Amino acid sequence: MFFIIKFWKEISNIISFLANICVLVITVYTLYLTAFCRKLRFITIGFSMTQFFGESMSISIANKSLHAISITEIFIMKKKDGQFYRITIKKFEDPLIINPWQISNIKMDAYTYILEESGERFDHSDIHMNSVIGINTGTENMIWLKPYKKAPRMQAERAYKKRDYKEFVVIRKSYGDKTLSESVKYVISLKNTDINGNMSWETIFAIPLEKSILLNKTICGYNAINYSGKTSCGKLKKIICKQFGIDSDAIFIEKI
Repeated sequence: MFFIIKFWKEISNIISFLANICVLVITVYTLYLTAFCRKLRFITIGFSMTQFFGESMSISIANKSLHAISITEIFIMKKKDGQFYRITIKKFEDPLIINPWQISNIKMDAYTYILEESGERFDHSDIHMNSVIGINTGTENMIWLKPYKKAPRMQAERAYKKRDYKEFVVIRKSYGDKTLSESVKYVISLKNTDINGNMSWETIFAIPLEKSILLNKTICGYNAINYSGKTSCGKLKKIICKQFGIDSDAIFIEKI
């Protein structure tokens, strides 16, 4: 009987010791996640394209630590033909704060197209391949994320530190505060007067197609103008006057 009691006492001591070890491990790991870990997880890279207002790229990331992480800049380092190229996704004047366990979608400002060093248009379809995401936290410690397991992280990090990379050129065709698609060729300004006699100008962007001119806003309920052939500002103005009965003095057209 004495030996049985002694045996169970030793088992209890072992269980108590293991429990204390588990508590210690959990405490240390929690402290690491809270105070030291800067773990971000890559979710996806997305693209959006509009007919009139250009394209955009976005990166979704998740904060897997137990404290907020600030971001001052996020970019892509892409390896092509043995050379790394950088594409800046976003720079923040005020740091972006990603709270614990929060997923953030960081969107690039709209652009018309991205130009490679060779002069060719950048193809988004293989953006994941040979690419690494760099995140500047405002400190000396960068965060690097791999879109896939075999992404060249160490090579990208080394190229970044040595500044051994080039930049893809981001082209933006703008009108006012709008970034436009390359296919937008004309800006139509229509003068409107309300019942109180107040005058305002409405801006409409136009894309010439084979047998029509597509509009981003309607004119008299129509979002396209029937026309085929070579287009010019003067011809487009006459067509609008004729098809919609708008006085020529209320129309201003410029080519962009």
